Parts: sequence; structure tokens; C-alpha cells
Amino acid sequence: FGNLQERAAYQLGVWQTPRAKTTHTISVVELEETAPDECSVISTFIMTRTGDQENTKLYASGTYRDTVVRTGDGWRFKERTVIIDSNLLPAEFTDLI
Repeated sequence: FGNLQERAAYQLGVWQTPRAKTTHTISVVELEETAPDECSVISTFIMTRTGDQENTKLYASGTYRDTVVRTGDGWRFKERTVIIDSNLLPAEFTDLI
């Protein structure tokens, strides 16, 4: 943001930067029944982001460790643990979640 007018316009929502495209890819690695209506699921994920005039960048990768339960409405998450592969995340990561 170059000048004060541009910064003010951005803060007021009059001028905005284009949003990037975010892709969240998940792969199921392991599914195990732990009770009659409960399963443990381990999956891996990657998150990428591509700006309008940019190359695609990897933002995060890791593992989900989930517990899912069968309800009257189908399978639902009971618990989720996220393990990120890296100790560092990009500053923009909070935009993705």
C-alpha cells in the first residue's frame, strides 16, 4: 500500500486486493474401527495458495488424526488433532483457516 489514501481505502473496504485461490487436498491413509459406531481416521493434507499473478506456493502440510462417530445424521467428527509438518507457518496462514 503506497500512500495514505490507498491505506484508508483498503481499511474502509472501498479498495481491496484480489483474493488468492486456496486448495486444501486431503488423502485418507488409514481407517480403523475402534467401536461399533466409531472409527479412528489418519489422513494427510497439503494447503496451497495461488495468487492472481503468482506461482502456486505450499502453505502447510501435515496429518489429521480424527475420531468420527456414526449418528442419526451420518458420520460426524468427534475429535480432531492437527499435526503440522513444519515449525513455521506463513504469516498469511490465518487467512486459510
